[in-house]
Amino acid sequence: AGIAAASGDNAIGVAGVTWGANIMPVRVLDGCNGTVSDLAAGIMWAVDNGADVLNMSLQYYNLSTAEVQNLQSAVNYAHTLGAVLVAAAGNNNIGGVGVIAYPSRLANVLAVTATDNSDTFAVFSNHGPQVDLCAPGKDIWSTWTGGGYAYQFGTSMAAPYVAGTVALMWSYEPMLSRDHA
Repeated sequence: AGIAAASGDNAIGVAGVTWGANIMPVRVLDGCNGTVSDLAAGIMWAVDNGADVLNMSLQYYNLSTAEVQNLQSAVNYAHTLGAVLVAAAGNNNIGGVGVIAYPSRLANVLAVTATDNSDTFAVFSNHGPQVDLCAPGKDIWSTWTGGGYAYQFGTSMAAPYVAGTVALMWSYEPMLSRDHA
């Protein structure tokens, strides 16, 4: 949330990509655990309650066909309602073989990989033909749970840069379609 929309121009901590965006936290995980059906339900709940941009800084691997279909249905539902869905590509690029994670590998989701301080692919970041965009994802100083700030890394840090940028674009050009955003 801090990367996408932390308040700026206040001499406190960090500023997000867009300062005026409203954050709608939707909890679909308990720590690092949660089901795909919880994520699908969260996506639909968010768009039903007015979310325009969804940031999914989470990753699933090895899903069943039924889980993929359930998640794709929720993504398609949100996309049909005009939402932009952004997801982290994953952080298991071991030896250059990181498979793009779900939900970022689904149709109608912007898959985001991470770059490092040299503006090259971060060594941990999954990348491949399903990736749509790259954003900073290494040594990111931002807000931290429970208050305060911390350095963080991962595609889960890169995805909110893209989500915040989409929200910022819509704040200046509200008539942009999700396909132009």
